[in-house]
Amino acid sequence: MRKLIYCIADGMADVPAYCEHGITPLRAASTPVLDTMARHSVAGLCHVIPHGLPPDSDVGNMALMGYDPLQYHTGRGPIEALGIDAGRLPAGSVSQDDLVWRLSLVCAEGRSQVLRDAHGGGVTNDQADRLAALFDSALYAFSGGSLRVFANETYRHILVQRGGASLPEANLPVPGPHTLLGQSLSASAAVYSAVLHQAMEIMNRIAAEDTSPPNAVWLWGQGPLPVLPAFAAQHGLKACMLAGVSLLRGLGRAAGMQVVEDASFTGTPDTDLKAKARAAITFLENGGDAAFIHVEAPDHCAHAGDAAGKQASLEAFDRELLAPLVSAMPEAVFVVTCDHLTSSVTRTHERGAVPFMIHRKGLEFLPCDEFSEEGCSGLGEVESGPALLELAKRFL
Repeated sequence: MRKLIYCIADGMADVPAYCEHGITPLRAASTPVLDTMARHSVAGLCHVIPHGLPPDSDVGNMALMGYDPLQYHTGRGPIEALGIDAGRLPAGSVSQDDLVWRLSLVCAEGRSQVLRDAHGGGVTNDQADRLAALFDSALYAFSGGSLRVFANETYRHILVQRGGASLPEANLPVPGPHTLLGQSLSASAAVYSAVLHQAMEIMNRIAAEDTSPPNAVWLWGQGPLPVLPAFAAQHGLKACMLAGVSLLRGLGRAAGMQVVEDASFTGTPDTDLKAKARAAITFLENGGDAAFIHVEAPDHCAHAGDAAGKQASLEAFDRELLAPLVSAMPEAVFVVTCDHLTSSVTRTHERGAVPFMIHRKGLEFLPCDEFSEEGCSGLGEVESGPALLELAKRFL
């Protein structure tokens, strides 16, 4: 049986209508490996995000791993909790009865807190660790220990609400901060319960008095810990997850995958793509069947409104990840796609089908000449992320 290699470039696809002359960063990028692979592939568009759920990475990546988010998704916060290093979140810190929130460090301005940056303004891990420790101490005293904050990475952290899984706020429709750019956080915060509203005010005061870039917080993506069937039992494949962000590590752990960790795997353009390729090859050469490789950089750049950076990150994806993988694993089945659209113009996620290809050497079923949003349109369409995985398995 052939090996399966899933390469997920987070937010890789853009919205052509928003881009100058309709040229997206993916279409503008020089990606000779991708384009060569696409000529020997089944290519088209995949409707990764189910109707009724937000076009976010927790939903999209869960779907691409073969799990229906409508059945298994509980929230972004609890997935990220599963991906946090054990030294930061000791075993037993979160129970199935708890409500876990994603706590984002953000930058806002004015009395109404108009959101200007949903990603912490370049906050460092050291700065974030200090803020999280201050938040945790203040909220522990305020709540009698029912609210705890655990540091994760840069602007991404979690707040645990003890016994909160059964409370009304578990079902609050709270938008992610990336959807609130240019809007008043003060007005949007009316949705929270009184306790959480007070907790956010406490954290906002601490952040505003600190010298680090973020001056406010946003709570969202809440839910209890997810329970997923083991990927190996579902698909008969021993799989690994290679990612630089806790969200994907959490999904990998929830699925029972081997999560490969390396300090050089980051969620920014400085991630070591060659190291990810080497780690995937090692896993597959030593008895593994499938490798899921996630790259956050395109999404990171798009959220910053950096179309040139997004283009450069996709060129690096082609040159430093795909090239060595194809060279070392020429007989493997490759899936290349993304979890959602991320516009480098609006700086947020957008709804829509995303380009995909399933490549195998010599395959010429529904190929395309250019792997891009336009190049993959008008070909095949796949109804969901789980359906894409099932289609890919047919070529193993």
